[in-house]
Amino acid sequence: MVAVPGIEKALKYAVLLLKYRLRSAAEIAARLQRKEYSADVIDEALKRLKAYGYIDDQNFARIFINSCRDRGWGSRRIVLALKKLGVSRDYYTKAMPSTQDESESLQALIEKKAKFYRGKKNARAKLLRFLVNRGFDYDEIISRLDQPDFNNL
Repeated sequence: MVAVPGIEKALKYAVLLLKYRLRSAAEIAARLQRKEYSADVIDEALKRLKAYGYIDDQNFARIFINSCRDRGWGSRRIVLALKKLGVSRDYYTKAMPSTQDESESLQALIEKKAKFYRGKKNARAKLLRFLVNRGFDYDEIISRLDQPDFNNL
């Protein structure tokens, strides 16, 4: 490994960040930039962290997607979050769930939230807004809400 001045301190900081939660390579690089490390130090730190197996964007994307799905997020919101975290499209497209899984997740969420909104003023609009904010496809939501089970919303 190449001796780069300041690399040990940068690595310690990066490992400290990774102690709290997994992070993408872009997140680590951004945090090191905020601490005003040079580009050479950042590049070397990222190389070493990848070599040690501490950062792996593909694994990060898979775990992040599963976590978000468990929280009831739709594909659009997940993709936006991953883009914001600097994860490459190649990594998250492989890990995204099928449209069948998303459709089932949407149906379950609609059934759960319909109980909460039923009988309230503007229930349908509120449920629609909630689901769109969760990242589900607008047309898919409308087709589900047009089913007879949800006519009295």
